[in-house]
Amino acid sequence: MAIYCTDCWKEFSEKPETCPSCGSERVFDTEELSEAIHEIIVEGGMREKILTLAKEKEKGLVSQEELDRVAERNVEEFKEKMEEKFPELALEDEDRD
Repeated sequence: MAIYCTDCWKEFSEKPETCPSCGSERVFDTEELSEAIHEIIVEGGMREKILTLAKEKEKGLVSQEELDRVAERNVEEFKEKMEEKFPELALEDEDRD
């Protein structure tokens, strides 16, 4: 388990409320993050959808554009779910560009 501040990237052995180095509240545990990613992508069915569409594309049943659209929707859905689970990691609007 590793715990980091997303602003100064200092590593901690225990998760503080705020980073003692820079004062940021954007501190995360990589184990929690990994579990959430697995839950959203694998258990939530995103991985299976993309793999199925990729196989269909190989057979000529789906266009690259459709595959791209589904991938974009999945990325947006993934970002939203991650921001719900980890609001401290959410980018400010000016940081998104």
